[in-house]
Amino acid sequence: MACPRPVIIVVIIALACGCSSSKHAFSDPFAPPRPAFLDPGNTTAQSVIRQYNHALAANPPANPTPKQIRDTFADDTFSVIDSNYSRFFHDHYEQRAVTDLAFDLLNLGAGFTGTIAGGKFDKTVTNALVTLFTGTKLATETNFFNKQATLAVIAKMDALRADKRLSIEANLANDVSQYPLRSAMDEMASYYRSGTVIEALTAIDHDANAAKQTSESQLSSFRRTGKFTRDSASDALQKFWKPDGVSVDVAHETAIKNAMKANGLDPSTLSITSFIFSDATRQEREKIASDLNLK
Repeated sequence: MACPRPVIIVVIIALACGCSSSKHAFSDPFAPPRPAFLDPGNTTAQSVIRQYNHALAANPPANPTPKQIRDTFADDTFSVIDSNYSRFFHDHYEQRAVTDLAFDLLNLGAGFTGTIAGGKFDKTVTNALVTLFTGTKLATETNFFNKQATLAVIAKMDALRADKRLSIEANLANDVSQYPLRSAMDEMASYYRSGTVIEALTAIDHDANAAKQTSESQLSSFRRTGKFTRDSASDALQKFWKPDGVSVDVAHETAIKNAMKANGLDPSTLSITSFIFSDATRQEREKIASDLNLK
């Protein structure tokens, strides 16, 4: 019996997607490979440490100097970590985002072609069509939201890596008496961890908890300072802060916070919303609105 043409098409597409997958995918979906020489007990690390210690003890000064040895180790380590991170990002997230959606759709397509293989277009086929289109929409939406979550994690990893790299590069400007090789090794290990999913999720959770505590503190402060009120100053400040009624004007927000500080109000504990509408800040609100020429 000849194989139905729709099934053949699905198999060809599946093989094409399979062939497009990376040949160098990493086994760990949460972290790029960790360079072995980040461990002090590693043979390469031990060799660098011996060379460094020999240079420290040398009299007259050795060539290369201890600082040159440390800096070369850091440069080489940056190169390996960044290369692994780049390939990890591509193999696990850029390419996977495409193949995940493709195979979700292929699974749905295979189910549909299996239904119509008998050549009958009846209620069963109609139901299969509904399942196909509904499932396609769900697969597309699920992969879209998964991608957004992935992008948030990657953005956090990039931010953590940039912060740590800034610290390392600033420290490398110092002499080895202030920033020895071992400190550089420890920070390079931290730089590697900054490019892992677990580290990013931990940081995101920490930031979310901190934001939650700040919001709850501001809510509690608002409830203590008095009831909600509205006046001409609050209307003017609200329009200045959110000109379109929705989006915050960052420059205007900064101006309000600076004015609050100048008038003895702490924006870190008193939110702008509380300041604008609380009875307890009516006098400061009127003065600041006047100082900003909003009245």
